[in-house]
Amino acid sequence: MDLEEETARRFGDPPRAASDFFALAKLRLDCKRRGIVRLDVGPEAIAATFLPGRAPKSRSKALQHKGDRLVYARGQDEEPIARAEEFMELLRK
Repeated sequence: MDLEEETARRFGDPPRAASDFFALAKLRLDCKRRGIVRLDVGPEAIAATFLPGRAPKSRSKALQHKGDRLVYARGQDEEPIARAEEFMELLRK
């Protein structure tokens, strides 16, 4: 059982700050696993900087390659964490 599940089991539904903490921890681990050294989430786009040679060849037209960076232009209709998770999901495809 992971820490997030154990915390919820012991204390019930976590407050938003705790949920965000766990989401960011997962995002950070996913970035490290993929070779992302920097993830910038702004109001209109997300940009991931990869270790040299680690930027994936994505089939998604929503992702633009700029050297060792991948940019995902996205509006500000969602929370930053949700947008970052959506970006990571695109990388899995």
